[in-house]
Amino acid sequence: MSEGAAEFGLEEMGPDNYRCEVVITYAEGLHVRPCTEFAALALTFESDIHVHFGNLHVDGKAPMDLLTLAAGAGAHLILEARGRDARKALAALVGLVHSGFPEGKAAS
Repeated sequence: MSEGAAEFGLEEMGPDNYRCEVVITYAEGLHVRPCTEFAALALTFESDIHVHFGNLHVDGKAPMDLLTLAAGAGAHLILEARGRDARKALAALVGLVHSGFPEGKAAS
């Protein structure tokens, strides 16, 4: 595992390929606003971002795809990123999920 990756709970799957598990703590789950904020933040990174929930896996940069997960509070999601800035991308996305999706977080 790359130095520092464990501090974000990231597992190195290969060169520039990381994954981690997060739990949705936001009481309303992944509805339109959190999905939009997640995708907006994901779009700021070059890496491909994927979100897995149960048997579903979607593009983390597409809010409508994220909505199809219908992930409520307490849902365990696997986030995966592949690319040059994958580690940085997942660290930021994990931070957003852990923050509970406060208004405007992705824009700041």
